[in-house]
Amino acid sequence: MVDAAHMKNVNSLLGQIRDYQTQAQQVENLNYASSNNSVSSSEFADVLNRVRQPFNVNSLALEAALSALGDQEFIRASVRVNDMGMAQIRSGLDKFNLKVIPSVGNFVSFDTGQSEIEVFNRLLSKGVIVRPIAEYGLPGFVRVTVGLEPENARFLEALGEVL
Repeated sequence: MVDAAHMKNVNSLLGQIRDYQTQAQQVENLNYASSNNSVSSSEFADVLNRVRQPFNVNSLALEAALSALGDQEFIRASVRVNDMGMAQIRSGLDKFNLKVIPSVGNFVSFDTGQSEIEVFNRLLSKGVIVRPIAEYGLPGFVRVTVGLEPENARFLEALGEVL
């Protein structure tokens, strides 16, 4: 059994050595936080989560991405879907008369004309996630990822409700 009282600054990575997984699970059962492949105190996990990138990917997703890079037809199809989604979002933002930063990627940044944090929170309450980007010197701006047609439509509908 692990003595949890002395484990505040310990982070145990699971999957590296299977023999320790049972002991790590015992730590987890003592009200310690578990995050993907890590078991640590809640305080330690909180610090890690503050510096972790949002939407970071795991090794399985990275392997899938590497495989997809070799499939040129998949890439062409993905670019077509992204182009259609970009046009859909740009058209919707134009209808709201919002200033948009030109983009050739898979996201669109735009000026909400309001507090980006308030717009973020109102959209989040409707189940839509955008990223405020004031920290890049763009107060009032948020960034939205281009999705599939129904996802983009849902975003535009929710945006219309919160503006």
